[in-house]
Amino acid sequence: MNCDNPSLFFPGIKFCRRSLCLTKHYLSIIVLVLFLYPTAVLSFSANDTLGSATEGLMTNFFEGSGHWKTIPGQTGRQGIDGLFVKRNSNGQVVDVLVAESKYGSSKLGKNLNCGGNQMSKEWIICKLKNLEKSGQISTDDSRQIKQHVRNDNYRGRLWNAKVQNGKLAIVLQDVKSKGNDVKISNLKGGSKYKVQYVSNQNIDLKNPKNQYQRQLANQFFNNIDQNLKEQGVSDSKRKEMVRNYRKNPDKISSGLFSYQKVANSKKSYVNQSITKNKKAAIPTKKISRSISFSAAKKVKQRTSKNFVKKIWTCAENIIIRNSMLRRVF
Repeated sequence: MNCDNPSLFFPGIKFCRRSLCLTKHYLSIIVLVLFLYPTAVLSFSANDTLGSATEGLMTNFFEGSGHWKTIPGQTGRQGIDGLFVKRNSNGQVVDVLVAESKYGSSKLGKNLNCGGNQMSKEWIICKLKNLEKSGQISTDDSRQIKQHVRNDNYRGRLWNAKVQNGKLAIVLQDVKSKGNDVKISNLKGGSKYKVQYVSNQNIDLKNPKNQYQRQLANQFFNNIDQNLKEQGVSDSKRKEMVRNYRKNPDKISSGLFSYQKVANSKKSYVNQSITKNKKAAIPTKKISRSISFSAAKKVKQRTSKNFVKKIWTCAENIIIRNSMLRRVF
């Protein structure tokens, strides 16, 4: 068996024994599947960008005020947007802040599978149990935080942000809960934060008035940039978009949704092409850069195991998909 052809992930490595050579190409295909499949067909979401920018701004705000520390691994679409604690010198949790972030007119969820109403005590405890089961939070931290919540010794906050006419408006409210009931009210007196001061209620993103506003504006744009990167937008396109948004912040929402329409229509075309012709021709140069096709086909021919056949089919489709994506974009 000829193993001289280099694979993408193990270039220049030659094996004489057939078993080692097969292993080399098994690994090449598996790594190709794991690295390329998650990003091959993802759709761009403008709502995800706006929501992520808002959530990131909230995290930056609380971490920068009051010595709050984020619980690692708590963020995510199925978790709690903001879970913050304060600890004593022994590392014990002495204060808890639970926050949810919303953009625009989005509201807290109701009658959810986990805990009922969003931000209720039952919902918070249900989410903490899930985070503990998944290993994202330690059992000890989970136990202490749940105890604080059950004893009403915690703070609930609703963070809402929106950009309108080029100005960033942030509303921070208090959330109280009894069982599964949720009550939202405005913060008063000493509970108010700097972001709620009258002078900071509407921040001109193009021309911030002071250092504090400039900091919030920069964080907001940096969060947009980070999310665009996470969604696979190219560096040049991402920089162009963020640069335009800084110059024309009133076009952030419309610009993101326009890009979403264009980007997703192109990816939809690619997926339709793949469905119609899974054996589309692939340029030889693309093949040599991704995987040794001849060797991989020999792997397929020399074994009848189902998992190898499935991996091969998946890898073949991904390479076709990648090639088409490069042509479209």
